[in-house]
Amino acid sequence: MTCIDIIRYAGSIDEAIFEADAVFIVTGWNEIKGLDVVKMVEKMKEPIIFDGRNCLSEEKIRACSSVEYYPIGKPPIII
Repeated sequence: MTCIDIIRYAGSIDEAIFEADAVFIVTGWNEIKGLDVVKMVEKMKEPIIFDGRNCLSEEKIRACSSVEYYPIGKPPIII
């Protein structure tokens, strides 16, 4: 099996984040900005978020019980 053979496409954000090891945010869509981050983190296997668009507010991140958040150009938040 090559790396290309294991790419899976998701039909929704919930499906994409379920049991995810990490999430990379690369779009500034309102759907992403409006996410309930606490619920999102609870669905992930490893709550690690790389935010390439700085879509998620610090307030939303700090409401999580456990998360590693890496926004571009800002200090990481690790709870």
